Amino acid sequence: MNLIDSIRLDFPDTWQQVPIDRAELNAMVTAVQETDEWKGAAVAQRRMLELFLQRFLADVEGSGVLFAALYYDTPDSGGDELADPTVACAVVSLLTAADIGSKLPLTPHVLQAAMSATKDLSATAGTRSTNLSIPQIVPLPCGTGVRVRRLVEQQVGKRATSSFYTDTYFVPLPQSAEQLMVLQFATPHIGDEALFTEYFAALAETVRFYREGETTTL
Repeated sequence: MNLIDSIRLDFPDTWQQVPIDRAELNAMVTAVQETDEWKGAAVAQRRMLELFLQRFLADVEGSGVLFAALYYDTPDSGGDELADPTVACAVVSLLTAADIGSKLPLTPHVLQAAMSATKDLSATAGTRSTNLSIPQIVPLPCGTGVRVRRLVEQQVGKRATSSFYTDTYFVPLPQSAEQLMVLQFATPHIGDEALFTEYFAALAETVRFYREGETTTL
């Protein structure tokens, strides 16, 4: 049996693949923060973006991460003033049943049941994740997976809360009940959730799996 050797995901030019190495990733984030658009953003907006990037840095250091990408763009304000930057991120991981503490085969229906078990999950102290809809089984060109949309609220200090939207696809690898790809998108722009939901779905459609020895289209 030929195992999955590589994963492809097509990003538009507005996305940039980021290094997994923490030092190089920190340097990239610093470069983003030195842009005129970042410096020209309102103080509250910059703080929101800083907290989001801190979370992104932590996610990139997670278990089984293969690669990550960052979307950073400044819409045309139509005037002389700079518009606030728009950001989003994507992290692709490859996990096993043991990684997520499951003794059951990683099938779409098992994953859907597990993700539907509770609406409020506390992944870490001071963080609450709430399902925005019932986890859905979704067909993708690369295989059938489960899509989970969540609002993540993270306590910052004693009173402030940082919120962001995540859209995550859990896709078991073909011919494997013990491995799955996790594709997580996230953005701090909660008010634009509907637009990002559609956009993230289009990106997920580009995922392709390649087996050992299979010729890719890269």
